[in-house]
Amino acid sequence: MAHTTFEQAIEVVSALLPEDKERLREWLDEQKKQNGRQQDEETHEERLKRIEETHKKIHAWMKENRSKYVGEWVALDGDRLVAHGKDGDEVSKELKAANTKSPFFSFIDDDDIPFAGW
Repeated sequence: MAHTTFEQAIEVVSALLPEDKERLREWLDEQKKQNGRQQDEETHEERLKRIEETHKKIHAWMKENRSKYVGEWVALDGDRLVAHGKDGDEVSKELKAANTKSPFFSFIDDDDIPFAGW
């Protein structure tokens, strides 16, 4: 089957009646929506996988390093420490400046402090 060039398609579209041009416009809009949905579904699956992997990295980092940063704010990108310190605002600014893909920001509490309840 011979392929039609863009220029040939424009020539054919230009010759269409106004109502047929409108039908073509509606068809192209529908195609765009369907293609967007397919891309969103793929992106959604990939995003879920990336989030799961990131959570695993954060969990592993916290398990291994949390005791070193008790009483501080930590900013991570996956399993990479981006910033840490006592001033949460400053650590947050450093995290934003690092332009990370999967930022994580948390205060590390001392779990050894007893809690008596209310």
